[in-house]
Amino acid sequence: MREQLNRMQSNLLKDKNSIRANDEKFLSNFSAYLSKKGVNKSKEDLEIFRDILINQEYEIEFDNSLHLLMISEMRGFTNLLFGKKWKFWIAKDQKKFITSDNPVAEWFPPPRGFYGHSIDERRHFFPLSPDILVELADPSGSGKRSKKKEINDKEVWKHNINLARYSIRYCYSTNKIELQDIIDFSKNYNLYKIGKLNKILRRN
Repeated sequence: MREQLNRMQSNLLKDKNSIRANDEKFLSNFSAYLSKKGVNKSKEDLEIFRDILINQEYEIEFDNSLHLLMISEMRGFTNLLFGKKWKFWIAKDQKKFITSDNPVAEWFPPPRGFYGHSIDERRHFFPLSPDILVELADPSGSGKRSKKKEINDKEVWKHNINLARYSIRYCYSTNKIELQDIIDFSKNYNLYKIGKLNKILRRN
C-alpha cells in the first residue's frame, strides 16, 4: 500500500513538472527564479534540465508520511485488522524471519469477480522479531481467535520469500543465511510471479 501511494505521488508530480517544462516560458521563468536565488546556469544546462522534466527521466523518493496520514484518516481501519484471526508463527530451528523496508506482506486468494476479495479474506503477514511472525487471517474461517505454533526452517523460508517479494528496495536479517537463500531462489524464479508464490503458500 505504501509503495502504491508513493508511486501515485511520484507520477502526479512528474506529470505536473512535465506540463510546466513544456510551457514556452519555462526557461525564462526558471532562469529568473534561479537568478533570485543567486544561481546562474547556462542556457544549455537549463535545456538539459527541461528535457529531463519533460521525459520524466528521474526518480522521486518519499517517506511514509502519506501512508501514515491515510491510515490515521481511515476510521475503523485498525478494527478491520484487530477483528481478523491472529496467528503467531514461531521459528524454532536455525532460520529466522527477515523484514524489509515494506514489512507487511499480503496474500490474495485466487481471483474472484470484478471487485476481488475483501480485506478480511486476504492474509497479512508481518514479523514482530526474527523469531516471531504474525499472520492476520480471515475471521470467518474455522478455528480459534488466535493461536501460536512453532514452525520449522522450511516453513520459515516460505514466509521469507513472501516478505522479500513485498520489499521495495531493501531486506534485513540477523544474518546472511536467510538473505542468501532468497538470492539463490531469485536466480531461478521471479519473486514477483504471484502464481508460483501462491503455490508455495498453499502448501503452508
